[in-house]
Amino acid sequence: MTTTLRSALVFAITLVWATALQAQTPETPWRVTFFPAGSLVGTEGDQPATAGLDTFTMGGSVSLALSRFFSIEGELSGGIGREQDLQFGSGALRTDSPSTLLYNANLIFNTRDRRHTVVPYLTGGLGGVTLFSESALGIDDTEHRLAGNVGGGLAFTFGRWGLRGDYRLFVVDGADDATAFLGEEARYAHRVYGGLTVDLGSSTPARGSRDR
Repeated sequence: MTTTLRSALVFAITLVWATALQAQTPETPWRVTFFPAGSLVGTEGDQPATAGLDTFTMGGSVSLALSRFFSIEGELSGGIGREQDLQFGSGALRTDSPSTLLYNANLIFNTRDRRHTVVPYLTGGLGGVTLFSESALGIDDTEHRLAGNVGGGLAFTFGRWGLRGDYRLFVVDGADDATAFLGEEARYAHRVYGGLTVDLGSSTPARGSRDR
């Protein structure tokens, strides 16, 4: 496990401990997010055969509020490969990028009471990424790698419904037996998405002065 992933794990454990100090659970503890449109951009690696890529991504998540400031979230998203020019050092290859599947568990820290209409948040966690086979890139078998992520976003809620914008930096752990496309060193990817949210549970009380 890389230093970056170990740091992400320590970050998550620290926030879980802080969550235990929070006293009150919101009236609508469950939140479901569906993001129909997003972009996942993988950066080039240091090794010559490791190329950057850009894929369309979509997915969803379910979060459980532990307090008004902390939530835990499970997320599943997929990147759909598409034809593009992949840059390998000084050369390029036009082919389909590999499709991906990302799955992670995160801890969310809301920077203000989540019952406000506009709530910025920070998040981090651990999970994995699956890279599906793509023979043109030398990926003969589906590949699985450990991945950590950190990021943040902004949630807008109007009663039970809302909108959400989210950014993540993913760090994909290296492996000695990795394909040349991913390489043996840690790789990085940026993901941005916009999503729709719905809160589940008992009725959310009127926000009143909290929105000001």
